[in-house]
Amino acid sequence: MIRKDIVYDRTNRVFTANFRLDGKRHRPTLISKEDYDQLTEEEREQVVGTLWRKAKDKFDRLVEEGERHGQFLEPLLEEWLASVASARDSKTVDHYRLDLQRFLHVAPPRTGQLSSRVQEPFYDHLRSLGLSDSSINSAVRSVRVFVKWLSERELLKHPVTLKALRTVKKRPQFYSAEQIKQMLEYCRETAGRRYHLLYRCIWILSQTGMRGGELLNLKWSEVEDKRIKIVSTETWQVKSRRDAWVPISPKLREEFDQWNREGETWVLDKKDGKRYWAHLNELTASMRFVQTKCDCRGPKPLHGFRAGVATELLRQGASPVHVQRLLRHEDLATTMGYLDPDALEIENLVKNL
Repeated sequence: MIRKDIVYDRTNRVFTANFRLDGKRHRPTLISKEDYDQLTEEEREQVVGTLWRKAKDKFDRLVEEGERHGQFLEPLLEEWLASVASARDSKTVDHYRLDLQRFLHVAPPRTGQLSSRVQEPFYDHLRSLGLSDSSINSAVRSVRVFVKWLSERELLKHPVTLKALRTVKKRPQFYSAEQIKQMLEYCRETAGRRYHLLYRCIWILSQTGMRGGELLNLKWSEVEDKRIKIVSTETWQVKSRRDAWVPISPKLREEFDQWNREGETWVLDKKDGKRYWAHLNELTASMRFVQTKCDCRGPKPLHGFRAGVATELLRQGASPVHVQRLLRHEDLATTMGYLDPDALEIENLVKNL
């Protein structure tokens, strides 16, 4: 039998149909060579032709269903997570994966079936898991990023909008000056390389507002006289994938000059040219231990220092735009989230009118 739409697979010794869709070949099996050889010449044309028509009908139904309902969401999610993993840390990827798996639990299987009607079932599912309103909104933000990616690739048949729950916005908690002093004293008085480096962490984070991941990946070669360069490495990317820098305060400069850096490559070095903590969650756990020992619980172990820098500068009257540049927030609204309206001095405003 010689037909362009039927191919003999020598490896598996079967005859297959030969269909194409979007440049890809689809070759469903029709009949084995063994069964084919047992047929007469007349039977071969009839039997194989019948099998080919059945395969074609099935293929056409799949094409029609794909055009109507779009692609499956689950493999698209894995593709999107792989792209996220190329630019973000594993903790962020795991966070997205958990939120999106919860979303797929209630979402339709294909992109063409996805619509804004999935919002209420998604909220109900998250509430059944015991999540708070703020945690639900965090999951919604994750889904929005994924949906935006689908939309940019023109994979959605309908616009999909997920609204956040209306909640009372909470300002991030931060360490007070007294708590920072207490944690510094604990680390200074506790023996061991771990606490020596945690002492450094507290100083740098509370004076620069750097992110924990930025400090973990900071080398001494990037610490200049008046500023710290924040650059990507082979295994870690700066947030938003943009290199940056932060100024060094006089107090921090004085501290730097007192530290023994001999034999160190990293600011948080094991004293052998390698980082003391391999992953950010390990550094976070160590800081949380100090936080608990000093009864300073409440703020996030590392972010509490960054929140303190933002809050204190805004409280002193610094321009929110300047604070935004220091902390490298994408949106000014993020910076304004640290501002305490009750601390604003408004009595003298009208004197300038």
